[in-house]
Amino acid sequence: MTILYWLIIINVAVMVHELAHYAAARAQGVKVKAFSLGMGPILLRRAYGSTEWRLSALPLGGYVDIEGLAATPGPDGKLIQPATGMARLSWAGKAFILAAGPLSNIVLAILLVAGVLAIHGVAKMLPGPAGLQSVVSGSPAASAGLRSGDVITRLDGQPVTSFEQVRAALRANGSHQLTIQNDGATREVSFQWAPAMKPNEKRPLFGIAFAPTLVKVPVGEALWTSTSTLIGGIPPTIALFGKGFLRVFSFSDPRQEPADSRIMGPVGTIGAVSDFAQDGLAGLVTLAGLISLSLGIFNLFPIPGLDGGRLVLITLASLRRRPLAPGQEEFINFLGFSFVIAFIVLVTFRDLSRLGS
Repeated sequence: MTILYWLIIINVAVMVHELAHYAAARAQGVKVKAFSLGMGPILLRRAYGSTEWRLSALPLGGYVDIEGLAATPGPDGKLIQPATGMARLSWAGKAFILAAGPLSNIVLAILLVAGVLAIHGVAKMLPGPAGLQSVVSGSPAASAGLRSGDVITRLDGQPVTSFEQVRAALRANGSHQLTIQNDGATREVSFQWAPAMKPNEKRPLFGIAFAPTLVKVPVGEALWTSTSTLIGGIPPTIALFGKGFLRVFSFSDPRQEPADSRIMGPVGTIGAVSDFAQDGLAGLVTLAGLISLSLGIFNLFPIPGLDGGRLVLITLASLRRRPLAPGQEEFINFLGFSFVIAFIVLVTFRDLSRLGS
């Protein structure tokens, strides 16, 4: 199921990315000759309108064949510059098509995270009732009558305003009375917590684990929170990618990388799916948003073969007031694409080496 979830997340992000390229081209009257979900040998093809829709064998990636995007073979077999389709557009029109894919991934990430905030809720450590995530079986807390899911609203006659208030009371010996809410019912729990301890002995645990309160966020606030959080996370993500490039191509020891600053390839993201799946659908949707955001940011890097690299090349051609010679842009993009493939392969080896350590 982890592999299936991973494939769904990746292919949804890719499909949205390629559909955005398609829509931006068609909105300007540019023909899209083919749209493929997946790479490699074509398993299924159907013509609809002026586009051939394809399902390809390798369920990783996808592409759109936009008329005028690249040089094409002439009657003599030599490459010639296209004069139709995307080639006839201004710089702004071409940039719109190229940027649409990455920007759609960023928008998708915002909508997915906002949906989680609005429907599932967000965990907040707010002043107010303290919820018990779990109660250890056989512990003093269990003997006192506490259960998982209990919410402590009053402690020794005083309203509970923070988790730390309960923790502080349990650090001292004494009798306590709690007012508990659970599934709409209220009950009182009284207990004595005065563990007998030998000198220099560590104080035993009472046996409860606190959980933050889940708060559902209104749609407008969810969109604002998601947008501001993810847009604010773009600079750190760019810096993380930059450090990742340096670490990968300097062949540093992947086991020495801090867990919160690792670049993950397919193997690493499959592991992340397994971790996030423990939080159910909300965890998987959140991860889908983060992967979509990363895909959008990565594609905006000025690396030939990526959308960001193509943006650089059309900008260069616009400044020169003439396109690159036939074949030059294709060769540059080939080099950039080879670099990206090498990067992904090396990142995958690093993920595998961490698994084996």
